[in-house]
Amino acid sequence: MNILDVGTSRGANCDSDHYLVQVKYRCKISCQRSKQYEKCKKFNIDKITESDKREAFQNKIKEINDNRANKEVTVQGIWVDFKIAIITEAERTLGYQEKQDNREWFDEECRESINLKNKKYMERPTRARNEAYKVARRKADKICRKKKRAFLNEQLLQMEEDLKNNKTKNAFGRIKYMKEGFKPKTEFIRDKKGLLINNKTEIMNIWKECFEQLLNQIRIWKITRTMKKKIQTTEKGKRKR
Repeated sequence: MNILDVGTSRGANCDSDHYLVQVKYRCKISCQRSKQYEKCKKFNIDKITESDKREAFQNKIKEINDNRANKEVTVQGIWVDFKIAIITEAERTLGYQEKQDNREWFDEECRESINLKNKKYMERPTRARNEAYKVARRKADKICRKKKRAFLNEQLLQMEEDLKNNKTKNAFGRIKYMKEGFKPKTEFIRDKKGLLINNKTEIMNIWKECFEQLLNQIRIWKITRTMKKKIQTTEKGKRKR
């Protein structure tokens, strides 16, 4: 990566005494397009606790199993038909989980207050306008803190309700989210030369080579160990003779 130019942006609102620094750089980007993989959808397994949903799902699977009992097919054919039946019935009975928003507390009111604060910051600086900006900033911070505090309290109440209803998985999932906080997903890995790789195929090949080396080392260590034992036993036999 080559840095071409560096400059400061005095008009940008960083909500700080410092100025925003912009960097213009040149880097080599791979022209190979990575294949877009479809994300695996999760079934809404919470609905299986409902008696009517559970009975309907069990009866349908039992009906499919009884109908397959009189047909002579291979094991692979039985498994494929049974798998398709389970997935189809789960889609119809349970459905899929909805995508969860990790920032549920950030609503339209927070967005409007922050936009107003940024608008005040972009005005020509005077003593009165600087004071108005400070008031808008305190108001925006207060609204965001209030919304986030209310969201966390709601999560605690929901966690307590899950523990009372024996939904320990959901409760510990909320505890983990509150403890760790937001973590961005990273899809990069370094190769042997230290370069960053973001292609999924290349990443899988790197992990394949890594595990092959580890497993082969264990296998070679076992072979050498058994060979040493054989050599020791043969030497002991010669000494006895």
